[in-house]
Amino acid sequence: MPTTRTLTATTPGPINLNASLGAFDLTVIAEKRAHAEVTVFTTDDEGPSADAVNAATLGETGDRLTVRFPQGAGGVTVVSGNSHVQIGHGMVQMNHFGGVFVSGGNYGVISAGRGVYVNGQRVQGAAFNMAPVAVVARVPVGSSIDAATVSGSVGVSGALGRADIDSTSGSVELGEVRDADVRTVSGAIHVDRVTGRARLNSTSGSIDVTGPATALCSARSVSGSIRGAGGIDLDASSVSGRVRNR
Repeated sequence: MPTTRTLTATTPGPINLNASLGAFDLTVIAEKRAHAEVTVFTTDDEGPSADAVNAATLGETGDRLTVRFPQGAGGVTVVSGNSHVQIGHGMVQMNHFGGVFVSGGNYGVISAGRGVYVNGQRVQGAAFNMAPVAVVARVPVGSSIDAATVSGSVGVSGALGRADIDSTSGSVELGEVRDADVRTVSGAIHVDRVTGRARLNSTSGSIDVTGPATALCSARSVSGSIRGAGGIDLDASSVSGRVRNR
């Protein structure tokens, strides 16, 4: 049985969705409706994915809806400094000799230096599987989003007022938006239609943006390609990627 939590806005009209997602995906559907509704779900009824859904913070303050996953949601915690990672009830410790030691839970023992070993046997790699966790927000047309992800993707359909998105490797796809500010490292950025002003930045991800001549877009990339369409006023530069505007 799936694990699901839902937050419905008490105030009608466009809202500002603030989401901190980590590795989880966000889908936003802007449509004709009075009240915004945010659902967090997974297909699992127990385990790290279900724990992540149950640990998520869903809140409302005025016209602002918040979705946040705590560090460690899904059984993964990364801590800098002495460099250790907790996976479920197990612990990964980095030593000074380039080795890794994992113990606890049901994972047995994994050590690595010049290789990876499970219970003394060398293996090619190890994986810790969990069912996907997704956030789906159905919001009134004209709503805005502020989202941050690491590897989770962000997909939006319908018309938004504003979108401010940070992503490391997750892709970002926007439908129609008045103003957009999107930053990624390797994630691709695609905007179907911008009507106001957009600032799009990616280190290696591609950037595709469409808009009328009255729309302004600043696009920057190091190695990713940049493509403008629809007559948009495009100020674009890429160190090694191709730049086109038609």
